[in-house]
Amino acid sequence: MEIYAAKHDLETATSISGIITDNFTHDPVYSAYEPEVLRSYTDSNSPPRLLDALASSNSQCFTAVHNSQIIGVVLLGFYPHGYPEDTSENTWRIRRLHVAQACRGLGLARRLLNEAENFVAGQDNRTIYAEATPEASGLLLKHGWTGQSIVKDVRYRDVKGAIVHVTVPRFKANKTLVKPRTD
Repeated sequence: MEIYAAKHDLETATSISGIITDNFTHDPVYSAYEPEVLRSYTDSNSPPRLLDALASSNSQCFTAVHNSQIIGVVLLGFYPHGYPEDTSENTWRIRRLHVAQACRGLGLARRLLNEAENFVAGQDNRTIYAEATPEASGLLLKHGWTGQSIVKDVRYRDVKGAIVHVTVPRFKANKTLVKPRTD
């Protein structure tokens, strides 16, 4: 298994979308979400939207590949004016970190997280943020991240167009990385 900077093509976006959709439809962590929340989230991770993200100058994406198949992904976003919930400018965030269901337990999430951290460590702003499920918080904490449990208010439109609010437990975390030595 190798980790590569993701290609900016529809085939890559489709593979990444498939992993994310599979995780949201088969993982018990997400089964408690309302169907409309899941639909909204999978729609926001459709191949065309992911292709836009891959092509953005404010994104960096790495994929784990085995036998020419993408089996994991970490997608970073750069927010020069800060992320909406954060006050700091020039913010790097992990937007997505997913491993295919059949490949879990092999250390792929750890390797993808390391790749993301190594990339951000080489940037001018070396603080990285993430928001994860409570179940995924252990991975971040093991890697020196600090954070806190939060409850997030999620709004979506149901099939009749009414706005619905649900609360979702999350883990909000950050880590400041050391710039690699060049001497």
